[in-house]
Amino acid sequence: MRNIEHLPAIDINELLIKDSPATVMVRVSGSSMEGVGICAGDYLVVDKGLAPTHGNIVIKDGDIALIAENPDYPPIEFKLAKSWKYGAS
Repeated sequence: MRNIEHLPAIDINELLIKDSPATVMVRVSGSSMEGVGICAGDYLVVDKGLAPTHGNIVIKDGDIALIAENPDYPPIEFKLAKSWKYGAS
């Protein structure tokens, strides 16, 4: 049996989360964002408290146009029946 070097524990929350009460994790479905490395089955850490700026990937409510980062997918426009808001990543 090999000797395994034990490294100190890593706190994922400390590394990825700045505002714990405003942060959620979502699982990705579909392939429309593959152009930016977001693939089906991935998990995203989303901070609902961040203000979106140009170039952010945003999950938002209301009238939405999803602009895919995969040229095989046209923009999708829709309205949500229930109002909710996430944030930017």
